[in-house]
Amino acid sequence: MIKVHGLRSLFFRGKKSRFVLDGAGMEREIWRRFTISQSSDVYEQNFAYTVKYDEALDEAHLCVDVYDYRAGYPVEKRARLKRDTLNALFCLNMMSFPDEIPFESKEKILDGTFLTFFVTDQNGNVLKKRLSYENEQKILGLILPYVKKLKGKSI
Repeated sequence: MIKVHGLRSLFFRGKKSRFVLDGAGMEREIWRRFTISQSSDVYEQNFAYTVKYDEALDEAHLCVDVYDYRAGYPVEKRARLKRDTLNALFCLNMMSFPDEIPFESKEKILDGTFLTFFVTDQNGNVLKKRLSYENEQKILGLILPYVKKLKGKSI
């Protein structure tokens, strides 16, 4: 897989964009941001982690809300992702994950654990994707070390 920076095309009107070439002339779009979150009836199991990719700086940050007991409200903490972590996230090809099909039922589920995954593409479109258990574990495995560092810091 070859990473290409600064590719110019008619479709992007000269804007700097980042693609990954998958083979002979094949290219796919890279995400700008993704959020993985879990909602559970058990408070300790709830989380929301967002990774934002800054194309101009070619770096990404993990953003986590950490409760500030002195202020009395959550504050956003950020950690810059290492290059290896960022490359591993790009290799997952999140834009190709299947779209989430809305669940329509007359019955409402009031408790349970729900995992959601949103990806923002280069055009700013927010897409709700379905995660396989394997991809969920890969993503969480890559970002949880940063989460632990952020939540471990005293505020």
